[in-house]
Formats: sequence, structure tokens, C-alpha cells
Amino acid sequence: MVQHTSPRPLASFSFEDVILKGLPNALPQIQDSYLDWKDLPSHEVAFNIMRVFIDPLKFQTLTYYRHLHLLELFPGLTFAFKDVALRFLGNLFEYFLSWKNKDTTGLRHHLTVMGATSGDPGSAAIYGLRNKKDVSIFLMLPMGKVLPVQELQMTTVLDLNVHCVSVTGVFDNCQDYLKQLFADPEANRLNCLGAVNSINWARILAQIPYYFTSYFQLLKSNPSLKKAKYAAPTGNFGSLLDTMPSLPQFLGLEKQEKKAILVPASAGLADIRDVITKEVDQEKHAQQQQKQ
Repeated sequence: MVQHTSPRPLASFSFEDVILKGLPNALPQIQDSYLDWKDLPSHEVAFNIMRVFIDPLKFQTLTYYRHLHLLELFPGLTFAFKDVALRFLGNLFEYFLSWKNKDTTGLRHHLTVMGATSGDPGSAAIYGLRNKKDVSIFLMLPMGKVLPVQELQMTTVLDLNVHCVSVTGVFDNCQDYLKQLFADPEANRLNCLGAVNSINWARILAQIPYYFTSYFQLLKSNPSLKKAKYAAPTGNFGSLLDTMPSLPQFLGLEKQEKKAILVPASAGLADIRDVITKEVDQEKHAQQQQKQ
């Protein structure tokens, strides 16, 4: 079985543990075998990459200039490159939790997924995790500093397990709250926190095939190609983090009801923790009432 290591603290984990909690820092080497995949369809490339880590994707390149190509990564539900990865992540969360709860007769294992967003990662995460069993998602966004269409994508999703937290301040304030929550033992004990931002390994893993499949498409049109350069727009390096294990191997919404939780700028860590715990409790109660 493939084991992953984490620096928080340094220890060895299974793939399931890594997906639910964090990011590995040891990666397998595949430079001797990756070219064997160049004639495979993209979903099989993705399968071969992922199986290295865990014992149908379709991407297109558009020719723009002779030696410049555009990689299309926006055909998902929210038109973000994160859509493929975050739907994969949501399915993994639900799958692993279903196994944990398979023989549970008492309190079920429940994961509270936390994220901070300034735009499209939030809506992609929500659409990937909405209505997933035994999973809650809390997305912090800076109030008034997100594009209206992206705010609507997030705040008009009314599934019981989706919670938008509007923070007075800027995106960095959201990130600071997120980091404090993950570092807080009491918040983790109460809610079993998980990550949905670029720090989650499953999201990175699902995006690695982008670069393999696009490189292989370039090889078909130019068999003598030895090296490809990638340029990507990025805010927090999330869209490039998945190239770290990859490139070295190569050489209109209608206005609906809004659902948001307001957090003032003066809020402290305990306030944020209490809001999350209260919302999860209310969500579980509402779900119990729906079953009755």
C-alpha cells in the first residue's frame, strides 16, 4: 500500500487519511514510465497517474499561434478549472465516510470541510460537495469583494450541508481564520476539520493529468518535442501546485434566496469555532427532521 508522509507532524498516512486531512510531501518517481502513456486516452492517463498514489477526463488544447496553445479547463459546472478536481474530492469524501459509517449504530463519522475563497474555488467546492452525505462545507469569502456572479453561485446553493461565511475584511482575513482553525485542537476535536483548498492532496492529484494529457497531445502534433513550458494565471499558486509532481516528469444565474453567515471583523477564533459548531448541529437536526 502506498504510504504518504505529512510534516504536520511528520508521520506516515494512508491515502484515505491524506484525503481527509492533508497533503503528502513524498512523491513517487515515474520518469521512467510516463512516456508509455502517451498514446492512451486522457481518462486512462489519469487512471495510471492516480494508481501510482492509490494501489473520464477529457481535455482539449486549442492552437492559438504556431508554438502557443491554450488548455481549456473551464467546461465544468461553475466554469472553473477546479471543477473536475473538486467533484472528484467530494466523491472521495463521501466514499471514505460511507465505509467508516458502514457498521456504525451510534454517532456517525462526520467531516466538516473548511475553505477560504476570493472567487471560483468556492463555487467549485460547493458544487463538488453539495448534498454529500456526512459532509458539511463552510466557505469563507470576503464580503463585497467577490464577483457578483461568483457570490450568487455560492450563496444560492441551499443544500443543508452548504454554509457560506461572509467575512468583513479581505481574502487574507479569511485565510488567517482558516489557518487558525486548522491549528486549533479544540476546533478539530469538535468538528473533524478537512480541507478543500489547494492544500488537499486529492485536488492536486486530480489536476496532475491536465499536464500529462496536454503534453501528450503536443507530442502527437510534434513528435520531436523535448520540452514544453506552461504558463498559468494564479492567485495563491493553486493552479500551478499540481505541476510540481508533473512537469519534472516530462522534462447567467437567476437571482434567488441568499444563504450566508455574517462574521464581523472583530470576531476571534472562538467566535468562528462556535459559529461552525452551531451550524453543523442545526444541519444535523434539520436532516433528522427530513427523515421523519
